[in-house]
Amino acid sequence: MNMAKRPKKTLVTLSAFGDEFAPDMETQMDLLAAEEIYHIDLRTVRGINVLQLSDQEIEEIKKRVNARGFQIASIASPIGNTPITKDFTPHVKDFMRAIHLAHYFDTPYIRIFSFYVPRGSSGSIVDSV
Repeated sequence: MNMAKRPKKTLVTLSAFGDEFAPDMETQMDLLAAEEIYHIDLRTVRGINVLQLSDQEIEEIKKRVNARGFQIASIASPIGNTPITKDFTPHVKDFMRAIHLAHYFDTPYIRIFSFYVPRGSSGSIVDSV
């Protein structure tokens, strides 16, 4: 196991989506450490969205991240990346999971999207919102 160097104190903390270049956490951390980036925006692991990972998988990720000297900068959820006309109920459940994970990884940040207006329906949507 590669141990990360201690992050340098800087005025700006850089974080990155490791899943942009590798599906597994070890490779993500290897590549980020090579660039001296020790904060991960946790979105997917092995192609599975962070909100869908089991508690056991989350626990294993936290162990690996801590062992390598990394921190989770944000829970990068897909919440809101859907038309505003869709049922909101599933997003409440996802948001509660995202809050739980943010507390678990000790990060104050959860990435969410603005629900978007489907093409051609802006007038009716504005009236209902």
